[in-house]
Amino acid sequence: MKDQSIGLDQNTSSIMINLALIGAGRWGKSYLDSCKSLPGIKISDICTRETDIRLLLKKKDISGFIIASPTSTHYKIAKKLIRLELGKSNIISVNGCIYGRDNNPHKVNKNPDLSYHKICGQSFWELISGDDQLYKKIIQPLDKEAKKRDEVFKELYIKKINEMTKDVVDIFYTKDNLDWNKIIDYVSKR
Repeated sequence: MKDQSIGLDQNTSSIMINLALIGAGRWGKSYLDSCKSLPGIKISDICTRETDIRLLLKKKDISGFIIASPTSTHYKIAKKLIRLELGKSNIISVNGCIYGRDNNPHKVNKNPDLSYHKICGQSFWELISGDDQLYKKIIQPLDKEAKKRDEVFKELYIKKINEMTKDVVDIFYTKDNLDWNKIIDYVSKR
């Protein structure tokens, strides 16, 4: 991250992070809307053509990029950004997977820019943490968090079922019977 890319918002005196958005299609617009609601995040530039990326990198007030172009271009654009920003020509790309194994981690493509390494399971966790046992250590905390979320989901699910049941009774019951004509009209009538 460039030092000048994080500054103070003059209106609120809070930290402001400037991001550039690459891609202005449906997803780009969605990211733009989402970032508007995030305190401390500002989309300062929008890039709609790949040739404009060099111009963005010359700006000192951008701390990062959101790539919202077609998915098939993400890898190529990210690699270009890294090459241009760091001045490195040899970049090793890694696809990290939190579980599993791959006996052939080097994925070679005819186009060398699309070749990468797939690092899975224990090797992935060791790569990002330096701890070759982290893959075992994180299971218990993940399990506890999943159980907490599962209970919240169950409560919300039951609440929604009850709400929908009440609506069906209130709207479609007549004299203690389900009024199928009302239901058919509700779902099909113009």
